[in-house]
Amino acid sequence: MPRFAANLSLMFTEVPWAERLHAARMAGFDRVEIQFPYAIPLHDWQQWQRESGVEIVLINAPAGDLMNGGAGLAAVAGQEQAFQAGIEQALRYAEGLGVSCVNVLAGRLAPDHQPAQAWQLLTENVQHACQRFAAHLDCTLTSEAINPFDMPGFLVNRGEDMLRLLELVDCPNLGLQVDIYHFARQQLPILPFIEQHLPQLAHIQFADCPGRREPGSGELDFVEIFSAIDRLGYRGVVAAEYHPSVQTEHTLFWLEAD
Repeated sequence: MPRFAANLSLMFTEVPWAERLHAARMAGFDRVEIQFPYAIPLHDWQQWQRESGVEIVLINAPAGDLMNGGAGLAAVAGQEQAFQAGIEQALRYAEGLGVSCVNVLAGRLAPDHQPAQAWQLLTENVQHACQRFAAHLDCTLTSEAINPFDMPGFLVNRGEDMLRLLELVDCPNLGLQVDIYHFARQQLPILPFIEQHLPQLAHIQFADCPGRREPGSGELDFVEIFSAIDRLGYRGVVAAEYHPSVQTEHTLFWLEAD
């Protein structure tokens, strides 16, 4: 079966950050991901990582005001220096934690921008990020598609958008990050996309749909999905990124079933 990870920004929130890596390990995860680790000093993360023995496989690059409803940094004119400073911060954390993937969020279309302008800015910024990482760290950058219902105005919604960015950036250390929930929310075919673009696929995330909660809470057949991912030959990490409907440890029957 796939190598699973837990997203600690959404899961195990019943305990403080200082205990969250250990809680994930006790629940059966030896890999985790963290959306934005930057509010906590790097040395704290390193200590918690040593104590828990958990691998941190993915973090997001800083995204400015994106999570508060703004446009973010990656496709906004005038935010180039802030984006580049964020990449330097992500590079430092990724190196310090041994992270294998860093997700660069495309962001929303800014109110005074045309799509072509935003895509040009996004391309140039992601190229810069890829070049900085390639010069210093063996780490894959990713960019994910996010559905427009949960995040209206997001530039990259579908698999085709991710492939477009991959082609425009044209850097070997940029890969695809497929979130099964965001595909399902738009009723997009998931497994055919994974099969067709397996060589470019760097990371997978999942939650059930609708609701973005644990497997079994919605309509997706995760027994088939996980089996198919394994059968297709994907050897990367498959990360649970859902909002638990109850205490996290009581939603992990899908993990125990494997």
